[in-house]
Amino acid sequence: MGLDRLRRAGGSFTQSAEKKADRRWLSTLYTDSGDPEEVADLVEMCEELLYRLPLTGVPKGVTPSNDLDVLKLVDFLSNEWLDDEQQEYTPLDAGIQSGNVRALSIPLSVKRGTHWALLQHGLARHTYSYADGELEPPKRIFDLITWWLGSIDPNYLTPTRASFPVPLPAQADGSSCGIIAPGLPTKWRF
Repeated sequence: MGLDRLRRAGGSFTQSAEKKADRRWLSTLYTDSGDPEEVADLVEMCEELLYRLPLTGVPKGVTPSNDLDVLKLVDFLSNEWLDDEQQEYTPLDAGIQSGNVRALSIPLSVKRGTHWALLQHGLARHTYSYADGELEPPKRIFDLITWWLGSIDPNYLTPTRASFPVPLPAQADGSSCGIIAPGLPTKWRF
C-alpha cells in the first residue's frame, strides 16, 4: 500500500529497498508470525504512517549533518542490512536485543532532584557501576531498570556491582554533580 504509493509518486528507493523481497516484506510479514492479528495491526499502522509521510524533505529530529531523508526511512521497513548511518536510528531496545549495545550510561536525578549520579550498566559483562561515592543506586530506580532490561532480553542476568573503569573525580563543590555525572561516559570506552 504505502510502498506502492511511493513508487507511483516517482519516489526512488535506496538499492536495498529496490529488491523484490524488500518490496513485499512488510505486506507479507504477518503471514510469517506466530501472532498474526497483532503483527497485522502493526503492519497496517506502518503502512498508514508511511502513506502520511511527505515524499521529500528531512524528517523531524534529524540533524543537518545527517543525510537521512524520508525515502531512506523505507529501508527501516525491510529486513535488509542497514548502513552505519541508519544504525544510529535503531531503537535502543533493538540494539540491546541484538547485542550491538554493550553498555548503558544513565544519569540519575536522585535525592529529590537535588543531586545527580551515574548508573553504568555493562550489558555484555552483566555488571553495574554507580558513581556516587560508595552508595548504591536507589533501589526503586535500579529495580525498574533491571525489570525493563529483563523484559527486552529473556537471557538478561541481574548484574553484579563492579568498580568504574576510570578513577572517579571528586566533587569539590555542591553543584557540579550535574556536569560530572553525564560527562563521565566520555572518559572511557567499553
